[in-house]
Amino acid sequence: MFPESWIDLVVVLQTDHTILWNRLEARGYSLQKIQENNEAEIMQVVLSEAQESYKEDIIMVLPSDNVQQQDEIVQRIALWLNNWAASHNRDM
Repeated sequence: MFPESWIDLVVVLQTDHTILWNRLEARGYSLQKIQENNEAEIMQVVLSEAQESYKEDIIMVLPSDNVQQQDEIVQRIALWLNNWAASHNRDM
């Protein structure tokens, strides 16, 4: 999708398909869209596409089943960004 040289980190968020179903249902998604998204999650479509497009060492796969995990994701990405900025002599 994008040249590999543009990308320093790929974050793939995963969630249990039953949790995903409930989230999408609560957001008012159509049954067809919920089924499509669940199938993609079960088949790990996003992860497969990331692995086909980028080096394994820049792919971060993180669980996103609950608010605690989502808070941890934000902290991990912020830490990564700060480390990246420091190593590239940039302010964040």
